[in-house]
Amino acid sequence: MTVHAKAIIRTFYGAAPSRSYWVGCSLGGLEGLIEAKRYPTDYDGVVAGAPPNPIVRFNALQIWPSWLISKDPRRLIPQSKYPMVHEAVVKACGSAIGQEDGLVDEPDKCNFDPKSLQCKAADAPDCLTAPQVIYCSRPTLGRSIHARRRRSLVLLNS
Repeated sequence: MTVHAKAIIRTFYGAAPSRSYWVGCSLGGLEGLIEAKRYPTDYDGVVAGAPPNPIVRFNALQIWPSWLISKDPRRLIPQSKYPMVHEAVVKACGSAIGQEDGLVDEPDKCNFDPKSLQCKAADAPDCLTAPQVIYCSRPTLGRSIHARRRRSLVLLNS
């Protein structure tokens, strides 16, 4: 792809590019590392931000929520409840600025307890059922992977 892109640039501008850089993050960061290893002359520099490494753990984190739901479909949290869960997580895990921006910016200080959202009676739009609470409460692979960093991941849906 890079070879073809450089040919197009050469044809369009009448000259080859003076420099070529790869910039990618997450999977794009991983792709940048792979590109640099396989084709070291394609780019003058590679910025590989946050590459998921090892990829096996990254892939496991992606399928973990679906696996949990496959074991008990009642755990699935409908999309209509996402804003309610998001608001509770941000309130418990965000600084004053993070809360204002709707972001979790202090995950190491997070004290979110999904049980605080459990329905007192029947299922309703403003609460989680018991299986949904269990789903949010289950130790995730993220917790074991990031345990040394004292962080946890709350995976709501794949």
